[in-house]
Amino acid sequence: MHTKTDIETPAVSYYLQILKDEGVLKVWREGTKNYCYSPLCNFLYMVAGVID
Repeated sequence: MHTKTDIETPAVSYYLQILKDEGVLKVWREGTKNYCYSPLCNFLYMVAGVID
């Protein structure tokens, strides 16, 4: 990850863990890969659909 950004891998892991602990990110695993998504995005899309 460091090759694409100026952020070190331990820092990314640290902030991802904070977001997971707060429920902002959810993670699922497939084999050796971890995938993250935000349930908040789904909620915002639903709210935007109601407002439009």
